[in-house]
Parts: sequence; structure tokens; C-alpha cells
Amino acid sequence: MTAYIGKHSKVRGEYAWSKEQGTDAFFSTDGGLSFDSMDNYLLTETTQGKALSINAETYLFDRLDIKAYHKRVDRGFSSTSTLSEQGKQVTGGAAALEITPETHLNLSYDTQKLIDGGNASTALQTGAQRTDITTANITHDMDKLKLTGEYRHIYVKEKSAIYESETNRQGDTAALRADYIVKKDLNVFAEQQITLNGEDNHQTTGGVSARLFGGLQLNVQHTKGTKGTATSIGTTAKIDSKTELYNTYSTNRSYIAGRKRTITTGARNKITESMNLTAETRQSSSGTEDSRTNSFGLSGKINDRWGMSGAFESGTVQSVSGSISKRNAGSIGVSYIEKERINTSIRLEIRKDEGDEDRQQYLSHNAVQWKVNRDTTLFGKLNLSESRNTTMDTTEARYKELVIGSAYRPVNFDRLNLLARYTYLEDRSASGQSDMSDIEERMAHILSGEAIYDLTAKWQLMGKIAFKSGGEKVTGFDFTKSETWLWINRLNYSLNRKWELGAEYRILGQRQAKDTKQGALIEVARYIGRNIQLGAGYNFTDFNDNLTYLDYTAHGPFIRLSAKITE
Repeated sequence: MTAYIGKHSKVRGEYAWSKEQGTDAFFSTDGGLSFDSMDNYLLTETTQGKALSINAETYLFDRLDIKAYHKRVDRGFSSTSTLSEQGKQVTGGAAALEITPETHLNLSYDTQKLIDGGNASTALQTGAQRTDITTANITHDMDKLKLTGEYRHIYVKEKSAIYESETNRQGDTAALRADYIVKKDLNVFAEQQITLNGEDNHQTTGGVSARLFGGLQLNVQHTKGTKGTATSIGTTAKIDSKTELYNTYSTNRSYIAGRKRTITTGARNKITESMNLTAETRQSSSGTEDSRTNSFGLSGKINDRWGMSGAFESGTVQSVSGSISKRNAGSIGVSYIEKERINTSIRLEIRKDEGDEDRQQYLSHNAVQWKVNRDTTLFGKLNLSESRNTTMDTTEARYKELVIGSAYRPVNFDRLNLLARYTYLEDRSASGQSDMSDIEERMAHILSGEAIYDLTAKWQLMGKIAFKSGGEKVTGFDFTKSETWLWINRLNYSLNRKWELGAEYRILGQRQAKDTKQGALIEVARYIGRNIQLGAGYNFTDFNDNLTYLDYTAHGPFIRLSAKITE
């Protein structure tokens, strides 16, 4: 909810609550074949929590901008968008004042604290039970000379013994920076940072940016401090209006971790007005590791109908267990568009890992849409992927999805819309994936049809019937075959051009179990613009309306966002 207070002030608030069966959060470094837990605790059978966010902003006297914020996400709150914020509270504000057109003052305060210890991600971000950071920054611009002064105070409570970062080191720091334009093609800067209180981290930095001749740009920067030194030298050469080369060498030396060197070399080329080519290689070395990454990319339009893209990457990947694999990956995509008739795209990605175990993976996405005539449209989609362990000569995962459908929308009788679709699904998940139902493989044929008819200008009748025949293999058991059907009737009423009410009755049946579920659903929806509709409602049943991915936990309130593409 957003409230506007006057012309220059507004307050926005968000609140959410969740309750779910406890599952962990995972991440993968091998394309989804195996996963490591992101969380650092075991959930109970059910978990619940709240999330609250408040933001306020105002602009005063044509020169003062003030912002304030507060956000709290309980550790038990579940949402994919807040996974890295679970168990953390953030409060703060900022003020920007234009003292004069040449002088600006910026003040900020930010406090972060963990709730019930947070999770692995929030504990890493905070690095302590609580951190408070106060910053004051002032800049003064005098034509060629720009001066910047900054003071920072960091307060840390119960610092973590595991995580180390710039934000969990308690102390007071002051810094002064001067940027000077010597002439049109030459800029220099100098910066001094001193520690007033806390662990010493004094730093002196100087740098220069110069256009030497033609299109050659040179950037040099060197830092010397209490904890070590760092140097960066880079060049950018503009060969012509379409080609640019760049090279950067950086080295940093920590008195604890030792020296690390990185060399980056790359090129960018604009082949045509609509096609670009990029290539880059990066090599790093230190006393404990060496890595090298090569990447190549091509993207753009061949003409007004054909488009293509391609990329190649080579490098090393280190997993959580410490094992290192050499990875080569490439992709290519082609698209073809014929206005008002055909829209098609093909994309192929291949990846090869060499390490303790060698793997080959491929992924293909293909889609086509053909407008047969002004009333009828045909569409299709084919997704294929497979992962093979070449060391063990086994197939670790496989996925196939074929969709064929049609839409009939008669122009001369636009009150009627007919939709039909066939889906074939074959999904064999990797053993390293976590599934609460322990389903390791599934196969299904799904047929569905929908009819939409406008009874009047305000009343609309919809019907859907779907049938699924397939099977699932649960770990330790053979395939279990099943036949499922779904019937939905829905009635919509248009209050006006923006608001709409909907009610539906749905029945779900399963032949082998001789089981039938049924119930109602209600919804209120509003159009946002011409093509987007936002709806909210309540599902009195415990199943959704998608037989391809049938879900028996759909009971309760829901929010739906739908969009349509118009020519």
C-alpha cells in the first residue's frame, strides 16, 4: 500500500505472513544435479513467520531529500524473493542536502541485526548479531577540482568468528579524496583513509586516467595500506567506430593471504548496427589457487526476420566440497519472425565438466507459433534436456516436454474463444535433488480444452475439461499408473471496464483411487492498463487447475497476475 502526502512525500508499506511444511533452501554448482543446503538449521514440521517493510520519502525546500526505511523478515517466513533476508531486520535512513550548487552533504544511518540467528546468507551479510553504520559525506565541486570528505562509524555487537567483511569491523574511519582535471584528456585523483578508532586499516590511493593518443585510454591505480597493497593497470583501445580492445592487470597483496594476480583481456566488436561480438579471457593466480575463464558471445539481428545469438565459456568451478572441475559451455540460438504469420525460436546449450567425475549436459528449447488464418492460431513447444555422467556411463537426469495447441477466435463472432492443448511430459530428476514426495521419475499425457463465451457485455461463461494419463515412480517402488480428469465451470461478471468478479466450481477425479474432490473458487480482479489484470481470491478446494503439475496444497487465498499481448 502506498500513501501520497502532498506533492513530494509518500509512504509505502508491505506486510506478508506465511505458513508451510518445513523445507530447506538449496543451491547447486553443477546445473541442478546435486544441491547443498543454504540454511544452517533444521526446520520443524511446520514453519511460519511474518515480513514487514515500510519506506518513507520526502523532498523539502527544493534542496533536502530525506528517506527512511524499516524491513523485518522473520526466520520462519518463506518466500523465494526473501530467501537471502530470512532472519534479519534492517532499519535506517538517509538525507541529501544541497548546501550550495557546488556543495552537497549526505548523511546515512543503517542498522542490521539477526533474528533468531538468521540463516547462512544473512549471517554472512551481517557478520555479527548486530551492526550499526553511520556515514557523513560532503563534496565540493570547483570546476576542475572536486573534493570529497567522509566519516564512517561502525558499531558491532557479537561479531561472528566465521565471517569477515568490511561491515563487521568496529571502529571509526575518515577519508579525503581529491579529483582533478589536469586537462581535457588527463584526470588524476588521490585518496587518504585513516582509522581513528579500532583495528588499523590506513590506506593511501592514487590514480590517473589519460587518453594517450587516438583511441587509447590508460587507467592506473595503486593502493598501499596497513593490510597490504593493490595495483591495477588497464588500457582501452578504440580501434575504430565498431571495435574496442581492453586489457587490465591487477595485483593485490595481503599480509595474511599473500599475493593474487589477475589478467583480463577482451574485445568488443559491433559487426552491424544490430549484431555484436564479444570475447574475454581472465586468468588469476595466487599461492592457493589458479583459475582461468574464457568467454565468447555473439548476438544480434541478421535482418528484419532472422536473429541469432551465441556464447562460449571455459573456466574452472569449485564446489562446496572443495572439488574443482574444468567447465566448457556453449550456446547458440536462432529466431525467425514473419509479422502476423510465424514466430519461431530454437536454442541449444551444451556444457561439459571434467573433474573427479566427468559430466555432459545439454538443454534445447524450441517454440513456434503459426497464424493459419485470421481466426486460427497453432503453437508448439519442445523442451529437451539430459545430463550424463560419462565417468560412470549413467544418465543422471532427463527431461522432455512437448506441447501442441491451437486457438480459435473467430473475428466475425468474437464472443467465442476455443482453446485446445496436448502435453507430453517425461521427467527424470537427479538423485541429488530434494523432493518431499520422493518422486524420482514421472511420465504423462495431458489433453485439455477450454471454451469462453460472452453471454452479454457483462456476463462471461467459461468451461475447461482436462484428462491426464501417466505414471510416477516413487523411490523404492515401481511405476504407478493413474488417470485423472478435471472439470471447471466459471462465471465472470464485469462491474465496469476495470473491475471484474469471478466464481467457479471445479471437480477433480482419480479413476484408480475412485476418488473425487470438488469445491468452489471466488475472485475479484482489476485491469491495470489495457493488458494486465491483477486478481485476488480464495480457493475453497485443495487442488489447482494444472494437471501437468498438479498441486494438492492450493487451498486458501491467492493472488493472480495475468497479461495479454496485443498487436
